[in-house]
Amino acid sequence: MISASTRGVAGIFVGGASRRMGGTPKGLLRLRSGRTIVEELADAAHAAALEVVLVGRHPAYAALPFRSLGDAPGGRGPVAGLVALLTYAGDRTSVALACDAPFVTTALLARLLDEPAAIAVAPRGRHGWEPFCARFASAEALPEVARLHHAAISRLQDILDALSTRTLQLSEEDARALRDWDSPEDVAHDIDSSRTGGRT
Repeated sequence: MISASTRGVAGIFVGGASRRMGGTPKGLLRLRSGRTIVEELADAAHAAALEVVLVGRHPAYAALPFRSLGDAPGGRGPVAGLVALLTYAGDRTSVALACDAPFVTTALLARLLDEPAAIAVAPRGRHGWEPFCARFASAEALPEVARLHHAAISRLQDILDALSTRTLQLSEEDARALRDWDSPEDVAHDIDSSRTGGRT
């Protein structure tokens, strides 16, 4: 049963192949604390009053205590997962999160949720939208996202452009919180930095 106090649904996208990590699922990588990225993200989302689901079915995550959503049929990539998330959320707000971003904070999620009403809200950086820190008005966004999915649009950047997304302004601290682990070098850098008391 879903708590009436939840502000929406946080979908952690776990469907990637993780080739650069040698096939190890990124969400199960461990921080220096010994906790996995998915555990850290789930705690941050729960503290922001969000239900947590996993988007993309991967057997490595089967033992975790979260509902798992299969991608919408008829396509591939994260847009298929977004359709599944928006469909599951129904009339509730959806937040898309990446399973390789271990530093997302409750404070950042709260800021995202507190932004004025819009079909979509996301940060925008030098390289475009940050689609895995994006908030969606699920019922309003779903028809257009589903249409683009069936038109074989596979980039979340294109989805956010099509939804006239509102920009979430980031502080330097917020930007650091969105840093992800794309390679073993990223993991080693952050773990080494944490040992010396800071991250560069």
